[in-house]
Amino acid sequence: MSIIRSTARAIRNAPVLRDLDVLWSALGPVYFWALDPFRRGLRMRFSGDIWVIVPSRFAGVALETHEPEAFVALAAWMRQNPGALIIDIGCSIGALSVAALFIDSDAEVIAIDSNIASLLTTKEMCSRSSGDRLILLHGLVSNEPSVSFTVARERTRNVLSSITLKEAYKFRYDYICLDSPNTNDIPRLRVDDLFPDRATRPMLLKCDVEGAEHLVIDGARAFLARDKPALLLSVHPLPLRETYDHSADHLRDTIIQLGYNIELLAVDHEEHWLCM
Repeated sequence: MSIIRSTARAIRNAPVLRDLDVLWSALGPVYFWALDPFRRGLRMRFSGDIWVIVPSRFAGVALETHEPEAFVALAAWMRQNPGALIIDIGCSIGALSVAALFIDSDAEVIAIDSNIASLLTTKEMCSRSSGDRLILLHGLVSNEPSVSFTVARERTRNVLSSITLKEAYKFRYDYICLDSPNTNDIPRLRVDDLFPDRATRPMLLKCDVEGAEHLVIDGARAFLARDKPALLLSVHPLPLRETYDHSADHLRDTIIQLGYNIELLAVDHEEHWLCM
């Protein structure tokens, strides 16, 4: 068995195989079984010395090396703020959510995304974490008035049943943004409406919404002023300007006016800010 698993691990970083859809459809289940025949999950190390256990279908270096500066900052903040609530806006497949759940066994995560497939994939990604500490919310987060947290959660439970995990995994990377076509049926969520009451524990809000981050912040002004959560922002200067007629400078000024100091963690295809 160890030879099978070693061989499987040796080919797990060969993206060419994954790109051949027909071949991968046939070999993928065997590959995942070889990695984890007893379905206990695989232990992986994310950046910042974060050890997680995930289902074998998520094996690969892409997760282990994803946005290292942001994950290091997340781990450092959470270790100084035990029992925190992490709000993961734009959770995608749940990399940050699963990291948070394994960093602190008392932490809870609210993962929000506009793509049902991403949400169901996040649920699967986090399925090896302990306890019932993950809440999923479906919607596009902006500054438009929205329903309460309770209503949003119930709606999400209903819509998650409309898709299978196999379908979800196929469409898990579809990024549905506020400017995407055919989004009228996707609920709008506003942070101030989801969290109207004062927090009783430390909170960190992570936001990665492909250029609409200023709308998220604008819809969270009361929440930010009252509870002063830490912010871990992925800022997209080009979409901010070209899609939303906004700017990173304007966003920076807004956050500073709300009483935050901004640390630039890294710059790649986006800017990563830690705001405290």
